Amino acid sequence: MNILLAEDDVKLGELVTYMLEKKAKYQVEWVQTAEDAYDYATASFYDVIIMDWMMPHGDGVEICQRLRKEGYGGAILM
Repeated sequence: MNILLAEDDVKLGELVTYMLEKKAKYQVEWVQTAEDAYDYATASFYDVIIMDWMMPHGDGVEICQRLRKEGYGGAILM
């Protein structure tokens, strides 16, 4: 499973990435800003995007709305 993790909290991002990669054996790309989350989501396919609500340069809800408006049909977990 290929996962995009959008989380600005470094400790939480490291923990979630570790648990998903090492314990569950998933592929994880971790970004820390809303702009990066949008860029990664539109550049690659992910089985699921795990999106933080509040991030620098925007928030997860805005990015989710923007992706849906542009036709993104993948799973997004807020």
